Amino acid sequence: MLWFFIGVTFLIGLTPYRLLPDVFLFACAFVWFKKPQLRRARVLCLVLTGFLLMELLLPFDVSILYWPGRPRIVRLVMGLPTAKTAERARRGEVALGGCIVSGNEPRWILIW
Repeated sequence: MLWFFIGVTFLIGLTPYRLLPDVFLFACAFVWFKKPQLRRARVLCLVLTGFLLMELLLPFDVSILYWPGRPRIVRLVMGLPTAKTAERARRGEVALGGCIVSGNEPRWILIW
């Protein structure tokens, strides 16, 4: 059963614009391997639950793509952009996330 949950979290982790949950999972995995006293099923279940909650409910994330200009927090717009949205993206007010919408994208991203 545990391998099923690990597989599900891996598949969910493949979604774009979800960097913070991945960093959380890798940091927890690093600590889990370094500290033998944490190698318990309960700790692993808590880490995977935290990862899934961050993956599904976190409305904010960090973009790994370079955006010209100063670092700022902007709204992420998914789907086919309208002319008005494309103009707002050119001004740097929003970030376009692409046409394929999975429903799991954050609302806001930090671009830098």
